[in-house]
Amino acid sequence: MHVKTKFGKKILKKASGFLIKKVGLVFAIIVALGFLAYSYSASSNNKSKDNSTSNSQSTNGFNIAGKSITFTDINNNKYELATLKGKKNIILYYYKTDCPVCADEINLINRNISDITNIFPVYILQDSVEYVKSFAAKIEDKSSVFVSDTQLSLYQSIGVDPALSNPITLYFNKNQDLVNSSFAYSTDEEITSNINLLTKNYLTTTKDIVKISGGYIFGIEPAKLQNSCILSDPNMKFTSNPWDINVDNLKISLNKDDFAGCIDKIYPKYTKIQDQNWIKDQDEVYYVEFNGAVYVYPKNILIQHPYLEDYYGYLPVGIVYDGLTDTINVFSRLIDNSEKKFVISGRAYNNHLTLFDITNFSLWNGKIAIGGSLNGYRLLQIPVRKTIFTNVASIRDANVFTKPTIIIDYSVDGLAEYRKNNVIVFQLNKNATQYPIKEEVIKIDNDIISVKDIKFPQEGKTSFGTPYLITKDPYGGIVVYNRKIKDTVYQFTQSNEIINEMPENVNSAKKITYSSSKWSSTYICTEGKLKGSVLQEIAVDRGYYFYLSQ
Repeated sequence: MHVKTKFGKKILKKASGFLIKKVGLVFAIIVALGFLAYSYSASSNNKSKDNSTSNSQSTNGFNIAGKSITFTDINNNKYELATLKGKKNIILYYYKTDCPVCADEINLINRNISDITNIFPVYILQDSVEYVKSFAAKIEDKSSVFVSDTQLSLYQSIGVDPALSNPITLYFNKNQDLVNSSFAYSTDEEITSNINLLTKNYLTTTKDIVKISGGYIFGIEPAKLQNSCILSDPNMKFTSNPWDINVDNLKISLNKDDFAGCIDKIYPKYTKIQDQNWIKDQDEVYYVEFNGAVYVYPKNILIQHPYLEDYYGYLPVGIVYDGLTDTINVFSRLIDNSEKKFVISGRAYNNHLTLFDITNFSLWNGKIAIGGSLNGYRLLQIPVRKTIFTNVASIRDANVFTKPTIIIDYSVDGLAEYRKNNVIVFQLNKNATQYPIKEEVIKIDNDIISVKDIKFPQEGKTSFGTPYLITKDPYGGIVVYNRKIKDTVYQFTQSNEIINEMPENVNSAKKITYSSSKWSSTYICTEGKLKGSVLQEIAVDRGYYFYLSQ
């Protein structure tokens, strides 16, 4: 944690005022400037580390789980931290005597948790009970728990070295695992971020991620991920977890060494659908219709092999499935007529795996570049649909992605545990509340629609003005069409018959009825004035609400 400029000025003012009363103006200025120099040094040290939320101090030894840690506060109330396990998140705030800004920081913490009942903060001072009581009188929340620890026994029982910088803030979740720490003064924004880690169900340990993801994350075994895809550049910074990228800290120019050792992609092999015998009727599959060919991808394989590179005819394509967000993207790998090649980076952004472009050294989140020389570029998305296998089993000669190995049991859903609970692995950029976090939704332009709320066929217009029609194809997959042909927007009846024509510059009261235009189930006009016309399919995103709302 580093000291912000505005906050540093506040510290300077307080420190100067405190010392002026004691030892005079000149000495106060010298000491105050020295304090700022120390803060700047701590900030610089923080920036040089992979984890932007802590400095060079090791947090491996900080532990309260399984320990019998008891203490008495300044009002003689006794506490035992073990009794809070599973009930309360815990914040332990350590500070030494003569801290001119600690009262302000404690007030910031208390304000941030004033309406949160499952956080228990403890403020520990290395000074006498009398001094701590006088200090506590400056705090807005009079119910705050303060402890006098003159012998440093509480410090040491938790594994805190008294020589560490001042103050120290440790954030423990309900399981009493350390989720974050600070070794310097924190701003309001930093405190809020750390408290969010406690109040949201984010996984923070390799053990938890392994358990919830069936042993795999981003297609890489966690044991191997620790030693592969390691970013060599110290400027690559992460959020609360070393696998989670903070794109604000990505440098503009990346190179191949930044993602050395990353897992390679797979070139899929296919079996004709009538020749396969291992996919169960109710297994979920994704399928793509492209130039008369159909490609089917069982979800259970994609969980284990989330990135594929292929060619649809002469078109180079990429297929990326992300189990943590339950989203799939099929895209053209052509940019400016140049074919791009990708590998899995081993890092996430907004809970979604990222790809590394080994052609231009850029980092991609789905179809959008988020770092490197192509930052901001978008890949052309190819529509992909979702259904169960029994619905597509009758498509003769459809190409089914076959099992890449015989070692893995692809009949098992490796993310079944993750799917049925409300856990999110990494912290989000923002929290939306329209739907439950794992509600299955589709995203058209920037509009979110819950799949279970769709009334097929359903018409509407997005906030960007795109007129859409949501329907189902003969195989049960959701399809979204643009209802606009040239300059005219059309409406349809249940039987795919146009009921009116609405030029966008004409009032809706002047609609002209066309009852003779007939359309096929794939929205090709077979009869009427528009015979031969085709509604264009819109490639939409489908997956968990928490991700698509970002």
